[in-house]
Amino acid sequence: MNVGLALACCIASGSPLDLPPDLPPSWPMRAESLPLPAPEGDGRDLLTLAAGIVGSWAFSMPTYKLLYDHGPPLRVEGDTGYSPSANLGLLVGGALGAAVGVQLGHAFQGQERSLKAAVVGSALATVPFIFGVREPDLPYYGLTLGTLAQALGAWLGSG
Repeated sequence: MNVGLALACCIASGSPLDLPPDLPPSWPMRAESLPLPAPEGDGRDLLTLAAGIVGSWAFSMPTYKLLYDHGPPLRVEGDTGYSPSANLGLLVGGALGAAVGVQLGHAFQGQERSLKAAVVGSALATVPFIFGVREPDLPYYGLTLGTLAQALGAWLGSG
């Protein structure tokens, strides 16, 4: 008989539980004796991704500010305007920063990975955002979704 079913019947009927004789001698089992699945990772990949996100933020904002005044600003009604060159600087700086951040994350863990592969991975993740370089909302999307995509691309690219 299933022990869970027997326990449910016992609780429902209010009668004492008669356990079957084929239960192991350590019944009821203690939590320490339960087999737990072994963890698959130790968090190093998460640390590397976080380093890529921080690197993307750290590089994208200065390049955005540096390139904001280059080129004609485009006006949006009710807004102060935006600069496509600054948006492009945000994306390029973020891609380079994500690659450098992922490399630093790997180096912190004593792993040697290819910086070139990380740059290619983050550049490929940046391509969909480049199509929106003339959009006034790109800094918002670039700093939220873009940094995550760039860090993930750099991490996957670096192997």
